[in-house]
Amino acid sequence: MKWKRTLTAEEVAMIVKGLEGAGSIVQAQQPSFEGDYKYNYSDAMEAEAICGALLEEINLVDPHYSDQIDDRVLANTHLVIALRARTCDEGHLVPHLTTVTRESAAQWFLSMGDIEKAKRLMPSIETGSISLTSQNSLKDSSQDIPRTPEPSLLDSLGMMAIMLAKKQANLSRSNKPNASQIVTAIEQTAADYGYSLEQISNLQRDISMAVKKVLGETG
Repeated sequence: MKWKRTLTAEEVAMIVKGLEGAGSIVQAQQPSFEGDYKYNYSDAMEAEAICGALLEEINLVDPHYSDQIDDRVLANTHLVIALRARTCDEGHLVPHLTTVTRESAAQWFLSMGDIEKAKRLMPSIETGSISLTSQNSLKDSSQDIPRTPEPSLLDSLGMMAIMLAKKQANLSRSNKPNASQIVTAIEQTAADYGYSLEQISNLQRDISMAVKKVLGETG
């Protein structure tokens, strides 16, 4: 875990309590076959408590729901989600599999005055470097993060393409949406508003796939 830049709550807790050699916190709490403990039991119990607190805050800072949290609460958080683990069906957060950045976890401990644990995560961290902007930035950007599960977004994209094709003949071909023309129309509209579109190179393919999904086509 020494070289990992993103960590789960359990990995963070194990690092700050010196339990990296154990496979998990639970394993660190278990005695060996001889009945002795390889790791300090109180350290393992504290790691469990730390992990629980981190999981609670990961739920709190989930960008998909942070707009439902009081800004005064988010203003004092430091964790930044690196990879949001989610359920396949409805896209709900899976906290124990979600990772946070190592730096934000160090800032989390530093904000509580626990310099020792912060330095276990980042030895070079400055004691006066607490950043209150990380979560604020996450809060601000959360407004731009879709909250609708991806499968539903894909269905909606297909339906909107079909609606557009029905309203404008130049956006259809053989009574079906013309994905290429729709993308061109989107680019023209964006230009009219002075808006710069980025990373839409796969939009035509996505529209075609979405339309096929809505129409029940395969291949």
